[in-house]
Amino acid sequence: IWQSEQLEGTWGALIWLGFTFFICVGIYMISTHEKYGGWANLDDHEASGARKFWDAHWASLMVGAAFFFGLVIRVQWYIVPSMNAYGTGTWDMTGGSDPWYMKRVVDYILANNAHLIFDADRSYPLGGVNPRPPLFTWSIALVSMALEPMLGDDAVWYAILGLPAIYGALTIFPIAAIAKDNFGKATGVVAAWLIAFMPTHVQKSTWGMADHDSFVLLFLTAAFMFYLRAVKAGGDDRLSRTTNAYPSGIIAALSTVLKERRYASANAIAAGVCFGIVALGWKGFVYGPAIIFLAYFVQVAMNMFRRKDST
Repeated sequence: IWQSEQLEGTWGALIWLGFTFFICVGIYMISTHEKYGGWANLDDHEASGARKFWDAHWASLMVGAAFFFGLVIRVQWYIVPSMNAYGTGTWDMTGGSDPWYMKRVVDYILANNAHLIFDADRSYPLGGVNPRPPLFTWSIALVSMALEPMLGDDAVWYAILGLPAIYGALTIFPIAAIAKDNFGKATGVVAAWLIAFMPTHVQKSTWGMADHDSFVLLFLTAAFMFYLRAVKAGGDDRLSRTTNAYPSGIIAALSTVLKERRYASANAIAAGVCFGIVALGWKGFVYGPAIIFLAYFVQVAMNMFRRKDST
């Protein structure tokens, strides 16, 4: 997959021999370790330390592996072409014109330390307002500022090319958490690997695809994760004896919820923050709250038949 001059020829064979030797040394050290090893001295019915560790952490390890391989497939086939554009030999992006407009906004932020609001090149020569919300481009600008001391002028390119792939791979974690919270560890692992290799998700979250799709989907799924945790932790027990629509009644009800359901309240606040991040990164953010509203509408309708109190 990766080619290197150091791994070819006579020295290359010796380097590969060294890799193999030290991998075997690592296996030997683990297998003879007091905590994880001693496999040869165990009875058939006795679990080794490695087996105990795997039984306790296998789901986390598999989700982490899904993240790693998901990131690799989003980077591997795009990183070299993005650094050597056909015909120019310079930097390039994929996904049409949208990533290039994002690059224009990021360049403006870095040059002026301010957001591009009125763009003279839109509807030229009339000009127009930049239609993109600011948070996605500002995340790229801030990362490029952090990388600039190490990478110089290329920092902005590494940030704008790499962050979409990172956002896309990170989406694996809230997806896996949603499945795990509601259906168990095994389902969480399956969900993680499915989203890691889902073609449409990979297509919109590759290295060089500098549009807001992967950014939006990451925080939208995180918002759904926190919302579902809040609903699950909140339960349907009535917490206050009386309710009314006056400000005092609303404040009293909120205070009771915050006091009695702290974990649910924290997750609800986190869900609201994630929805706010989506709103500052995508004009179509209303799709997220609309899904929540429809789910809540169905739940209220079901509660009416079950004679449950929706408040």
